[in-house]
Amino acid sequence: MQKIILFLSFLCLIFSCKKNTSNGTPFVPFSGIGLAVGGDGQNGLYSYTTNMGKTWSNAQKIPVFNNGIINSVVFTSTSKAVAIGTINCPQCEIVYSYTTDAGLTWATGGTINSFSLASSMAFSSATNGVIVGSNSTTNQQLFSSTTDGGKTWSNAQPLSDGTLIPSSVAFSSATNGVVVGTNASLDQGLYSYTMDGGGLGQS
Repeated sequence: MQKIILFLSFLCLIFSCKKNTSNGTPFVPFSGIGLAVGGDGQNGLYSYTTNMGKTWSNAQKIPVFNNGIINSVVFTSTSKAVAIGTINCPQCEIVYSYTTDAGLTWATGGTINSFSLASSMAFSSATNGVIVGSNSTTNQQLFSSTTDGGKTWSNAQPLSDGTLIPSSVAFSSATNGVVVGTNASLDQGLYSYTMDGGGLGQS
């Protein structure tokens, strides 16, 4: 049996059935569609459900995640989602793909430059999102952003607080977001925040 479920994302559990505070209009209503992503030790795999998890499709590959694992998936509507993962470790690369039909098919995707670890991904709207992570070679803490729903991503940029090792990112509105993490040398919890929709430039 293939073990694939490392991350599970149902639309309602990632708040797509709550109000979109950026423009006052609600997100699309909950539909029972969900995705499970992970890997079998060789390739990134996914499975989808259309009935709130009562039944699931057979595990399937997304080619860009060959020789790797799919770490995370986020829905931006009932039919659109973005997945990120890690391939070719120990010289790890971060890659992504996206779907516009609720996981039935996936785009070719690509590599997000400079990352060796992607810790978390979040979207402030259907089009604007951020990935936070790090580069183990340069010891930099990084973020990348998208403005087209995850179809393309910017080159990685350093977080303003270089001592923050990011573990999670979340948005409360279209412009306000927070990254939380730790400082290993000081054994402290830290945070950084943005007020410009993804610049993550204040701490």
